[in-house]
Amino acid sequence: MAGIVYSNSFLKAFFFDPSPGRDLSFPELRNILLSLDHDSLCTLGSNSAILSSRFHVPVGGEARYVEYIKRLGFRPSNSRMRNKPMNFRLHSVTDHEIESGLIKVERSSIGISVTVPDEMLGLNVLQLWMNRILALTRNYPVGVAKIFEYYEEKGEGTFFYLDISDGGEEHEDDISRHSHAFGYCRNRNSHNIGLIPDSYTLHDLEYGSTESRWRSKEDAAQDYAKRKKQLFWRGSTTGRPPQETIETNRRIQFCIEALNYPDSFDSKITNVVGIGEINTTYKKLLRKKITAAPVTEDEFEKYVAFVDLDGNTAAWGSLRKYLLMVHVIKPESGYTLFYHPTQPRDTFTSVGHESEIFERSKNDPNFLDNFEVAWRGYNFAMELLEKVINGEATIFPE
Repeated sequence: MAGIVYSNSFLKAFFFDPSPGRDLSFPELRNILLSLDHDSLCTLGSNSAILSSRFHVPVGGEARYVEYIKRLGFRPSNSRMRNKPMNFRLHSVTDHEIESGLIKVERSSIGISVTVPDEMLGLNVLQLWMNRILALTRNYPVGVAKIFEYYEEKGEGTFFYLDISDGGEEHEDDISRHSHAFGYCRNRNSHNIGLIPDSYTLHDLEYGSTESRWRSKEDAAQDYAKRKKQLFWRGSTTGRPPQETIETNRRIQFCIEALNYPDSFDSKITNVVGIGEINTTYKKLLRKKITAAPVTEDEFEKYVAFVDLDGNTAAWGSLRKYLLMVHVIKPESGYTLFYHPTQPRDTFTSVGHESEIFERSKNDPNFLDNFEVAWRGYNFAMELLEKVINGEATIFPE
């Protein structure tokens, strides 16, 4: 099968036929993926729900995400980004030239060439890298082009390495070994890794608009005044195995403490990741009464406040809370996302540790309810999306 270029018609017949088909072996799947042309890869990546049902790849809230976008009233107006994808082809290496979680992006005659470690072509991680690579090439062509231009002007080649994992400390040593290194997140003390907008932000721009949802600040204030006067949080544990425990996980401990203040806090765990055996851990959390079902993104818009809590790295989805005009409260973090270096301090409320939030809310009944900060945060996020569209949001290594 290697060497054949499969077309969209092949994909529709083979991958998306509603009738059940035979299971693919890993070598067969690998050869197909490496032979697909750009349009076919995009078709495959944009139909992740169908891909999931055919190959039983778990899909993380795709339908819920689309509903969130509809609730925001976003319209597909950013044609500058979506209509000019960068053509790309996949390659793989098996000799550990590239560590797991990293990809190599090179300029090529067709657009760009993406080289991935061979193990990333397995079904258990297929959707993860497919969505993140496609977000990079479909929604951020100006930014990628600027990275190439930056290194070409310095006479340092036409490639860069990108950590498409969650980043942070886990892969920092690996990516630091390479020149021209970028990631979605980095350790707060590291400056030799560049930052690009994370895939959550790029995904938002697939449907997003940079037109304000409110006619005026007064309209926005009236909307905000109708919300529940509580801090609302839902999320997974996202611990760091094997050392992470229930007692050391910041998100779990925050939810446990929130039970003492039911009038002001509604914080629950929706999924167990990276902490012990999943079923055992979940049963323990269930007994502590801090579990809940996942919610749609627009559920956060019904409340006045949100806490931006680190997991195994900085929380990528927190930028969406700014777009919902929620008052974001940020405990000290050990990680940096692409927008943190330029974010004004008055667009969120900073606290030293998340435990401080409970103390301050006890002493000040209006601490959580802060429209002015929420409004500034919303406008910052909207301006930030425009910068991403214009390719101005990349942070180059120092």
